[in-house]
Amino acid sequence: MKTKSLNLLLLCIVFCIILTGFYADKKDGIPPDFKGYNGTLLVRGQSKDWDKYLVRHFDENYKGKYEFMGIDTTKYADILQYRFILGRNLHFHIDPKTDMEQRYASSENLYMEDRQTGLFYFTKKSAYYGKLLKAYSLELEEARSNQ
Repeated sequence: MKTKSLNLLLLCIVFCIILTGFYADKKDGIPPDFKGYNGTLLVRGQSKDWDKYLVRHFDENYKGKYEFMGIDTTKYADILQYRFILGRNLHFHIDPKTDMEQRYASSENLYMEDRQTGLFYFTKKSAYYGKLLKAYSLELEEARSNQ
């Protein structure tokens, strides 16, 4: 019994190490093909406040073109021009005592969808979306401008 528990523990540790290495290669949610990207970054609009922070930080830090996606998605059929889509995931806290979900998001992370490869790249979670958008806009511009 003790050997099985030890083997299970080692297996979990190895799995965590592999998983950590897998996500570390994603460089905080930026696709490797974003390097030198000159197309238009599509953004899935979220809320009035979130969009306001995105515009503020992207106008200040990101020198590439970006555009909020409209309802008519046929405009974005050109995958070379509109290869990447930026969006966000909200994470809600569930109170373990009541199993009730809170009415507000406790954290979020951003994701970048590569439409050409079909892969998604995720940032780490943060409770401060303004700071997350600022840091991400700086990292995107660094990746985009490094050709």
